[in-house]
Amino acid sequence: MRGCCRRKYVREEALEAQFTELLGRLKFDDEVLEWVREALHASHADERREHEEAIRRHQVEYKRLNDRIETVVRFTPNSGYIAAPH
Repeated sequence: MRGCCRRKYVREEALEAQFTELLGRLKFDDEVLEWVREALHASHADERREHEEAIRRHQVEYKRLNDRIETVVRFTPNSGYIAAPH
């Protein structure tokens, strides 16, 4: 079953060219540009904090799992590794 739409097809490249041309016409004053700059800096700072927090969480989880592995190995018979706990 075919749709009843008879609209003309427009190639993506043609839309992109028109959109690019329209974007080229935009003009921003210094106040708007400063606001955008500050927003980008704040966004970058937020992303960096989130990234650093994720690293800290992964380090804590790595240490927890590594400690569990060491405990299992230490108390496994015939593991060849019996050490005093730290």
